Amino acid sequence: MKQKLNSRKFGIIGGVLGLMAFGLALFLFFAGPVGETKPLEEEAVDFALKIKDVVVAKVKGVEYTAKEPGNQWGINRTLELVVIGLGFAAVVFGAIGVLTHGDKRANSLAIGIGAAAIVFQFFVVLAGALVFLMLIFIVLSFLGGA
Repeated sequence: MKQKLNSRKFGIIGGVLGLMAFGLALFLFFAGPVGETKPLEEEAVDFALKIKDVVVAKVKGVEYTAKEPGNQWGINRTLELVVIGLGFAAVVFGAIGVLTHGDKRANSLAIGIGAAAIVFQFFVVLAGALVFLMLIFIVLSFLGGA
């Protein structure tokens, strides 16, 4: 029994970390932003107005000075990085388990669920970026038509 547990320990640790990462990724997806955030519409309008200010400054030949951005490290960004870190740790533990000739099923679980958590988090961020870009284009087309 102890020999079986030793052959599975890296896979089990990786699987637990991967499940934690995937669970946190799902929580962040369904629960939405955890901390205080500006609405997406406000962010898109602010970004579009900044683009408009840069274009106006270039046309006038004036040097545009950007405002200093605020703190970009909120709780949401930190949790997104925790998901990626836990997923990567799961993949690493699964790979170590493979290298030490551990149980194939446990190691496959660790690698698969860790990679799935990372991929899921990237797709969520990508989808959010696409929605944000669509809103910016809508706002810019509205500003251009006025």
